[in-house]
Amino acid sequence: MGRFSDILMTSDFDRTLTDYDSNIPQKNIEAILEFEAEGGLFTMATGRSVPMFRKYMPLVPTNAPLILYNGAALYDTDSEKLLWAEEIPGGVELVRTLHDRYPKLFLEVQGVEHHYLFDENPMREKFLDFFGASHKNIVIEQLPLPLIKPSFSGTFYDHTAAQFYTGTAEELEYIRQVAEELRLDFGDVMEVDIAMPRIIDMQAKNVSKGRTARKLADALDRKILVCCGDGLNDVSMLREADFPFVPCDCSPELLNMGFNVTVSCNNGTIYGVLEELKKIL
Repeated sequence: MGRFSDILMTSDFDRTLTDYDSNIPQKNIEAILEFEAEGGLFTMATGRSVPMFRKYMPLVPTNAPLILYNGAALYDTDSEKLLWAEEIPGGVELVRTLHDRYPKLFLEVQGVEHHYLFDENPMREKFLDFFGASHKNIVIEQLPLPLIKPSFSGTFYDHTAAQFYTGTAEELEYIRQVAEELRLDFGDVMEVDIAMPRIIDMQAKNVSKGRTARKLADALDRKILVCCGDGLNDVSMLREADFPFVPCDCSPELLNMGFNVTVSCNNGTIYGVLEELKKIL
């Protein structure tokens, strides 16, 4: 029994585990290994899909199932299979409605084997290639089910994730309005989150990082849930946590919600969390 044997720690990926350039600080890797050596269970809780996270699986020393698609699925890295997934009802018809309704935004569906794209967008394809995510351009009627996570994005002008954190005031307001319309019109079947300022994520109703993280902690017989995140799609997880942490350079809204604030993502957020846990526990 180690000092962290009662803890499951879940961390967001982009700008929580990683720095601004999508690199994982070595201090975070060392902190995770130290945490696990003292009995802790560590995993990721990210909006990323299996294809978008597969490249990073060997780089992050997790020892519990991954929480992917904003909590809509659990993935076992040993068997390379989903342990569980929650489907959005409506399938192809819903995707067609979303695609036709908001032509100014770029719609994709994040599947288990591939990301499915419905419009030509060379920069988007470069972005997916940069992260090693398999993708296919298809017509909507060819979309394989289950429908786990559709996503809207603003205009692509770069191949890195940094582009989603900034935008013109007009574009950001439009994305906010679209998210609100989606909640009003489809809130009976799915959750809608602004994951980053220029990305809208959708997953099944009553599914969230927080609910899945707590269920996983209970299934693994962990009494304490420690969660780390930087964005609005992390709020459910942070509120569910016994000890919630945010980096000091998180989304400004999170700084006023009463969460524990630690070092910036560039300086090793998970390292900072571990140092705080040593004081608390």
